[in-house]
Amino acid sequence: MTRRCLCSGKWKTSVSVLTRRVTCFAVTAAVLELLFASSEATAAESNEPATIHRLIYLGTSGPLFLKLQLTIDGQPISEFRHAFAARQFSQFDKDGNGSLAPEEAAQVPAFDRSTSHAAVLGDDWKSLDVTPQDGQLSLSEVTDHYEAFMGPAFSLTRRVQDRLLDVDLLGELDADHDRSVSETELKSGPEALRLLDLDDDETISAAELAPLSDPAGRPAFVTETEDSQQAYPFVLLEADANLVAIAEQILRQYDRSPADGGEPGGGAAGNGAASDGELSTSEIPASFAHLVRFDADGSKSLSISELVAALQQPGNDLSVTAEMPKFGRPRITQPELPDRSIDFSVKRGAAVMSDTISFFRIQFLRVDADRNRYLDAQEFGGLNLEGATFEVVDRNGDGQVIVDEIVSYLDERASLGRLRVIMRVDLQRRSLFEILDSDSDLRLTRREFLLGPERIAEFDKNHNRALDASEIESRYRVTIELAQPGLIPNSQMTMQQASTNPRLQEAVSGPEWFRRMDLNRDGEVSRREFLGSVNDFARFDADRDGALTADEAQTAADSAAN
Repeated sequence: MTRRCLCSGKWKTSVSVLTRRVTCFAVTAAVLELLFASSEATAAESNEPATIHRLIYLGTSGPLFLKLQLTIDGQPISEFRHAFAARQFSQFDKDGNGSLAPEEAAQVPAFDRSTSHAAVLGDDWKSLDVTPQDGQLSLSEVTDHYEAFMGPAFSLTRRVQDRLLDVDLLGELDADHDRSVSETELKSGPEALRLLDLDDDETISAAELAPLSDPAGRPAFVTETEDSQQAYPFVLLEADANLVAIAEQILRQYDRSPADGGEPGGGAAGNGAASDGELSTSEIPASFAHLVRFDADGSKSLSISELVAALQQPGNDLSVTAEMPKFGRPRITQPELPDRSIDFSVKRGAAVMSDTISFFRIQFLRVDADRNRYLDAQEFGGLNLEGATFEVVDRNGDGQVIVDEIVSYLDERASLGRLRVIMRVDLQRRSLFEILDSDSDLRLTRREFLLGPERIAEFDKNHNRALDASEIESRYRVTIELAQPGLIPNSQMTMQQASTNPRLQEAVSGPEWFRRMDLNRDGEVSRREFLGSVNDFARFDADRDGALTADEAQTAADSAAN
């Protein structure tokens, strides 16, 4: 709900904030009563409290609506931010009269304003004096200044971990192009991929399947979006969201033509046949019953305009409640979402700031070359404190930066950075290659192909003894957390690295002759690797599978010894 603040002309989100500002004007009880009545009417019309963030979950069988109710220390994020700004304001308001005189306003932090590199605004405070321009700063004007630096109160970001996503083994094995790999196609893998075995070692490595990728060390987290209103499969429905664009996105994802055989998105990415531009119950079976009330023309399908109407009005939304109490553990309640495996969690991450301060305390000792317990401007550069200038951190302007000034700067920046909430969507994708690679050595042996049917059985949801492309489930982890200030430079942080080169291991079992013959170190000796006669190989190969295992070789060695 929204209420008009008479002091500033700005829209605010709580009458509690307004009542704390009565020192600005003599607000009568009648006016307050009118504001309460107006706010209650607005809340009744929307049928949603102001603390709700609405999201769309783009499930595999239709979009679902979520409502996230988030509290920090028992407050919605907007109140949490306003309370912080009010505390800062009270520190500058030395005479406690509810406004900042010029000398008080000059001490407000400048942050990263392009007009100044100083720690405080100084004369730049006048640029904030706008509502009204009265030669002083109100709480509302200072709050706006802080919020401009804080950034969005709630946003989404998405991080994808897909080291082997570009290793398209399923596509290589899918001989009949039905977007599925059968048991026969799996077992015939070594022969089907023989031409890809570039090093002729009778195995297929990830590097051979993806020869254009960097084999030396690709980052495991290859993509991370900036804070935004979208992080697939979630879309945030904020006041400034482009509902028409979102409705079009939903239509593109789920609309299909009859010729596409029941696969959503066929009109855009399938066989090119035209779709009908509407969504029916067969196209979005998980959500059509919730959205059918928006079928204004009774066509039993939803058009763009009807989808926009659904986006505008809360319906049977699934509820997610996240609490970050001042004391105790964060808590979250979540709905069961169909079609995908999604884990929700909530955290405050308080330990991160403590680690950051410890890091820069150590950095201070390292760059204080003359050991005089302060940093001059030249030494300060070695601190690598991102976004900070020597003048900003040197609060008293004495030309020396001591540890306490660094800690004070970090505390301020951390406090401001943690006045935002981020819903982070982590996607951990699996590929067929990873499923078959039982020893995680980044290559597939003949035996791993033969054992493929056993490895894919747990993913075979329709029990057709094949692995469909849609059955390789993506696992999502959703974390709702306070934003962490990016104060440690990236050069000081280690990102997990991954390589597509095979990780070969020495054989540790079987007789010595077996280990020496196993040239590709796959734990078996093929007919080509075996240096004995054809008859000996056939005699040792007890299971007649065309390769000698360590156990078969040991049995042969024991028989020869006896």
